Amino acid sequence: YDIESYATLGLLSELLSVENPEQPTNDDLLLAKQAIAQAFKEINAEQSRGLEQRLHGQNRQMSKKVRELLREQWL
Repeated sequence: YDIESYATLGLLSELLSVENPEQPTNDDLLLAKQAIAQAFKEINAEQSRGLEQRLHGQNRQMSKKVRELLREQWL
């Protein structure tokens, strides 16, 4: 899986674009720190801290639909 495809699963808050990931610049480090701080703010603002968010990913809609249909059949 490439990182762009992985991001569509709903498990990443965002992808960062840096000059060289193996030797980040000061600006790259600042960008990463800001992204992490923002992610913590969003996590702390949410009631749920589970993995439910992953089901809202663009590539998870069919999985979600299958779960709904199975749930209906079992009830």
